[in-house]
Order: sequence, then C-alpha cells, then structure tokens
Amino acid sequence: MTRHHGTDAPRTGSPDTDSPHTRSEDGAPSRPRSPLPGRSHADDARATRDRITASRPSNTGSSARPSSTPSTTATPGTTPGSTTTPHHTQPWPDPMDLQVVDISPMNANAHLNEAHVVTFEDGSQGLYKPVIGEDTTTVTGVPPSGLAPREAGASVVDQHLGLGLTPATTMWDGPNGPGSLQRMAMPNSPSNDPGDYTSSEQQRMAVLDYVIGNSDRHNGNYLTDQNGGVVPIDHGYSFPVDQDSFDRGPIRGIRSDFVANEYGNYMDQDIIDGLNRVDSDQLGDDLARLGLEEPAIDGALSRLDEIRQNGGITGANWPGRITEAHPLYVARETRP
Repeated sequence: MTRHHGTDAPRTGSPDTDSPHTRSEDGAPSRPRSPLPGRSHADDARATRDRITASRPSNTGSSARPSSTPSTTATPGTTPGSTTTPHHTQPWPDPMDLQVVDISPMNANAHLNEAHVVTFEDGSQGLYKPVIGEDTTTVTGVPPSGLAPREAGASVVDQHLGLGLTPATTMWDGPNGPGSLQRMAMPNSPSNDPGDYTSSEQQRMAVLDYVIGNSDRHNGNYLTDQNGGVVPIDHGYSFPVDQDSFDRGPIRGIRSDFVANEYGNYMDQDIIDGLNRVDSDQLGDDLARLGLEEPAIDGALSRLDEIRQNGGITGANWPGRITEAHPLYVARETRP
C-alpha cells in the first residue's frame, strides 16, 4: 500500500498567547485560554505560521526549558538530544520465542480495560492487554479495529520518528487470545509535571501525541524512568478516524498537556530534521499491517506532514478539539 500526502490541507486555528491567564486547581498560573469564538480559523493559522517563521533564525520562540543533553540529529531509532536510546524502547525478542513463566492481572480498579503483567523466561516483563478485555461501552466512537492495534501503532510511530519514548509494543497471541504486549519500563516512578522534563522531551511528547491523535494523555498515562526521563504508556485511545472518535463528552479530541503547551510554538531544528527523514509511505504501510483503518492512518500521516511543513504544531490538519489533560486551557475548539 503506497500513500502520497500533499500540502494543500485546510488551515485552522491557533491560540492567542496574549489572552489573560487562568489558574489551575492548585492555584498555579496556567497557559492562556484561547479566545476562539468569533475568530477566523484561517486568520489564526496565518498568525501561527507567521510566529513560527519569525522564530526560526534564533529558535527562541519556544518557552520550554533547555534540554540537559547535547543536541544531535535525529534518525529513526535514536533519540533527538541524546546519544543513546532508552532501554525500554530498544528492540525486544519476539515474545512468541519466549516462554511465559508468570502472568498476573493488574489492579482491575486502576484500569478500564483488562491488563496483565507477563513475565518471560529471560526475566523481561510486558503489559498484556487482550482484545477480549477491551471495554468499549463507556467511550463512544471507538473504531472497529479496537484498541490493541493502536497500542502497537504508537510504538511503530515512535520508532519511525526516532522519538525514543514509547516502550516497544507489539501484537501478541497470548494466553487470553490476541492483544497488545508492551515492554515494561522498569524501574519507574509516577509522572512529573510536563514542564519538569527537558525541552526536547516535551517537544517529542507533543509530536507523538499529536501525530497519533492521543485523546487520553492524562498524568496516569506517562511515567518517569530512573534517569528522570518521560515514558509514555497506554495508547489505546489514539489514531482517531475522525473528530468524533473516543468521545467522552467534555473529554474529546486530542487531549495532552504536551500538545497544548507546544501548540503554535516552533520546535527545535534537530527534531524537525529527524521528522523530515521519515519515510511516510513505509510508516503508513507498517500501520496498515496492524489493521488500523485507512482514515486513522491518513490522519496520522497528515499531522506528521503538518509539523514538517510548518516547523511546529499549527492544528492545520486536525479538525477537532485540542485541550490539556484537564481542559482548563482549550488550545483550539472547532465545535460547541
């Protein structure tokens, strides 16, 4: 299957960075609320592109704190801003070649969908989510291919884009039938505030969540590894086929602090350089082999094109809502 993506997608909105600030539940200042009602999406898009273009010579447009590691050129399988790839993202032996020595269910109260910790003979562990345990009754607009291929698809996107974030994830025919199997990132600790990670990590997380269209990046869906790095997990509610996918009322669209914070900001050149070398057709073919719907794949590739063409996230190729995890800051709203 071959795909060719053009550059004539409709342009939509951007946030107004001069609007008054609101405060989060703990009283800390949050990012400005975007006064979108009554504004032209086309005008918003032009303003965003102008701001990105103006920031390019000095790359001072982003307010994210500097990365603590030297910058390197990103290539698939390596991490921009570092010289090594995190252990949990490195290739994993085919689970079908490993013997299972233990399988234990995770806390049912902590997960909407069935999940098990699987221990293999080599001591490695994975998080197994069987298809039969997927709960699609509390979320409307779940595409027919379900959640498992989306878990694996996020890992495929991470590998192709060279982000070095997502634990290696594959489809697996496990003890409870087919499902997704994600390598356990250990040891780890709970999530930090997004701003506590390096600028490079914040930007790469924004790229990942925007490209896959993540609707569920709350602070329980990323961890912190032993080196203080961010580890994104739980990607079942990603790869929407349209803006009505994974609709939970006020929670809908792309929902990620990382995307909301980077929306309209120019990204570091080493990240853009790495994205420019991605083979979109090969990425699309690899996602198709997982069974993802054609609109879900085309949407992901078009959002990747948007970032490459503009040097940042403008919202041009996403017609839906973009919010923080707890939507006090709505970066862009296109319907009531």
